Amino acid sequence: METTQWRILQQLPELRTQIIDRLVGDADFQSLCHDYDRCAEALERFRDQAESLPERIAEYEQLLAELEGDIRRVLDVS
Repeated sequence: METTQWRILQQLPELRTQIIDRLVGDADFQSLCHDYDRCAEALERFRDQAESLPERIAEYEQLLAELEGDIRRVLDVS
């Protein structure tokens, strides 16, 4: 399993089965999970530079939360 899938599985372990089912053969969902992964990676880098990038951290925290919300909506889970 790719890193993209592992990040979202780590964040939403209660949805593991649904996530894995959607990742198989659903290119749009795979893309959404890939976006989540890239956003999480960028946020980690920004947090490493916290003193110089507080606005970026807030922006990417919001983006990551929105992507998680999108994933939950695709899975039809609140």
